[in-house]
Amino acid sequence: MKRTILALGVTLSLGLASHALAQVITFALDFEGVDDFVDFGDTSDLEGMDEITIEAWVKTTAGGTVLSKFTHLQNGSLDDSYNLSINLPGQDGFIRWQLDTDSGNGIIDDNILLVASPARTDEWHHLAATYDGATMRVLVDGELVGGTLAATGPINTNDTPLYIARSFVTGEPAHFFDGLIHEVRVWDRARSECEIAADMNATLTGRENGLIAYWPMDEGVGQEVADRAGMNHGHLGATADPDTDDPVWTKIIFPHQTLLCPWDLDCDGMVGIMDLLDLLAVWGTNTGSPPDFDGDGNVGIVDFLLLLANWGACP
Repeated sequence: MKRTILALGVTLSLGLASHALAQVITFALDFEGVDDFVDFGDTSDLEGMDEITIEAWVKTTAGGTVLSKFTHLQNGSLDDSYNLSINLPGQDGFIRWQLDTDSGNGIIDDNILLVASPARTDEWHHLAATYDGATMRVLVDGELVGGTLAATGPINTNDTPLYIARSFVTGEPAHFFDGLIHEVRVWDRARSECEIAADMNATLTGRENGLIAYWPMDEGVGQEVADRAGMNHGHLGATADPDTDDPVWTKIIFPHQTLLCPWDLDCDGMVGIMDLLDLLAVWGTNTGSPPDFDGDGNVGIVDFLLLLANWGACP
């Protein structure tokens, strides 16, 4: 069963989180759109979730596949999971968020959400695709774009390899990405617009709540793309040795952020009762990120006192 929605309209006004941006020198991978890709193999722990969020920074004038665990991109099959792409053939100017879900009774739904994309301007843009078990969404630069799509059921499982920068059409490699990719993340929960906007420019610790794969892609040298949230490390191209399928490590100047008001957990510009309730809801857990303000791996009394000490309007 295939369901498709075409959603138009883009809003790019931000201002959800209080943060300061600083230009830093780091690395990204440059893909030439012909045969370059990153191969992670069969990542069985990155499928079958009830919810998901995929994030990535991209810079392109052409597009292609960003992240894919799909074998039959154009005609859904039981060996498909998810695909996030830009500007595929016949879909010029659109982001494609495709997700196969098991809606029960042996039926696999092939859900496709298309939204108008501003992300082909040869400037850096942050993409996020989410699924909360009921609704699929796409965000660009921290804000919802276009429409949404209703879907249901856990994400389909398969033995298809996970790739950055390439997918398949009826089993054949296709839709190679042309441009730069940086900071790819996979979460096992649907992150909110507030959460995504708050740390999309930040370098994560890898211990954040729900983060199950994190590839900053900032190594700058070598064949490995390290997963700093798990063990799903990838390699450049078709083999672990250098070859013509390898993308190129490229030095970039990137706007990374320092949060000025990490205690504002709901991103409303105020530290107040809702933030306190959010903190208490994860009391005693190991988050590695706000509300674990002191970074000790546990939400506890020190974090509680830090939130109270910063009560009121954010700077």
